[in-house]
Amino acid sequence: MKRLLALTLGSATLAVAGAAHATDFFPGTNTSTATFVVSGNPFSGPVSAVFGRSGLPAGTFTDRFLFILGQSGLGSGSITTNFSGDAGNTTDLDFGPVTFNNGTANFDIPTVHIGNQETGGGSNVPINLGAFNILSVTYTSRGEGAFGGTLSFVPSAAPTVPEVSTWAMLVAGFGAVGATMRRRRKQTARVRFAF
Repeated sequence: MKRLLALTLGSATLAVAGAAHATDFFPGTNTSTATFVVSGNPFSGPVSAVFGRSGLPAGTFTDRFLFILGQSGLGSGSITTNFSGDAGNTTDLDFGPVTFNNGTANFDIPTVHIGNQETGGGSNVPINLGAFNILSVTYTSRGEGAFGGTLSFVPSAAPTVPEVSTWAMLVAGFGAVGATMRRRRKQTARVRFAF
């Protein structure tokens, strides 16, 4: 299964390589200017991640955080930036569109400006097994901007195993149906001829 995930991620990397204006990050990124660190098993149980960028040059950019999970469930996340001093100084960073694509649908992540901080988030986004997920963050940096966030994932509830009493009733029911069918087969039409 891990090999399948690696092959899928590799082919997906080639598929998104054409977007020259965006910088793509994959789980395991942990440098002085970019972070995308995942905790948990992507094939079993909850998964969480932290992501972010720092020391961003002046300009408008798009960063994409890409991942695939080996299970279906619901995802949530938040993103934030803040700056010191006055708006427009070198540490100021303004979010443009922030979106999430789960392989089948796009979700706009609303952001709000509160004081020296911009923040946004979304919750209960469906995540599908094996789908290519993309968190896309467009922003304008003034020269030393930074942003960061968290993602969390909870798998769908596993199907429950029936209790012993349920199994017993099920087996008894199949037995009764089988016995009834067998009894009906043995009944044959009796014909009497009068001589």
